[in-house]
Amino acid sequence: MAINNTGGWQLTSQTVARGGRTQTDNSDGTAESTIDNDATTAALQFLHDVKWEDGSFGSKVDLDWGTINQEFAAGNIGMYTSGADIYTALVRDFGMEPSIYGMTVVPMEGDDPGTLGGGDIAVISPTVDDATKAAAVTWIDWYYMQKLMDEDAAVLDAKTLNESGQAVGTPLLPVLSRELYDESQEWIADYINVPVEQMAPFSDRIWDQTPVGEPKVKTQEVYALLDTVVQKVLTDQNADIDALLAQAQTDAQAKLDE
Repeated sequence: MAINNTGGWQLTSQTVARGGRTQTDNSDGTAESTIDNDATTAALQFLHDVKWEDGSFGSKVDLDWGTINQEFAAGNIGMYTSGADIYTALVRDFGMEPSIYGMTVVPMEGDDPGTLGGGDIAVISPTVDDATKAAAVTWIDWYYMQKLMDEDAAVLDAKTLNESGQAVGTPLLPVLSRELYDESQEWIADYINVPVEQMAPFSDRIWDQTPVGEPKVKTQEVYALLDTVVQKVLTDQNADIDALLAQAQTDAQAKLDE
């Protein structure tokens, strides 16, 4: 992935996995760009080497979330990095045959490595009255959390999804303890319809990885800046990674300061 902000997203994920961070928060709510760091340099050097030295990288550098899923489901790509919940979309939206799929964690290295978080955001308008806010919080808790914590809710959710042909049992970045997660999986065991054995390298190892939140300020705009850095490394064998990152950090800071 290297367009529509996905190159920046995945480069940030690879940076975090190597112990780096592309942005740090200040106490006053502002942020500092830290793109020009050893971990991001190493991530880009890895992409460079896979493309230009190893020769296993494909020719397309204009893929994003949708098109890379399509290529993988069609058997044109052997491996790529993405969100842990991608299996559902691959089968439902792109017609992937489940037997070809396997999943594991992104390898960790360096000091303070982690796995990049993200996902859905549930928003309540600050202008609504207190009763509406309370009702919204109750609904959010029911929709997102109770199916992980309450057996009846878990079974109803899994049964409904299974009967409608949706994936049940896809491993996700855990938000509960392993004990509670394992218990919830036991509740829905009769409805699980995904190849959990092929996902075991992820579900067994994710507990050893520390979740790291995505950069908070101008996230997508900075990802877009980093798209061009990823594209340059993948299209120019002699790209100057140090110079690219120095410029990207300057450009990103200008956006953060707007």
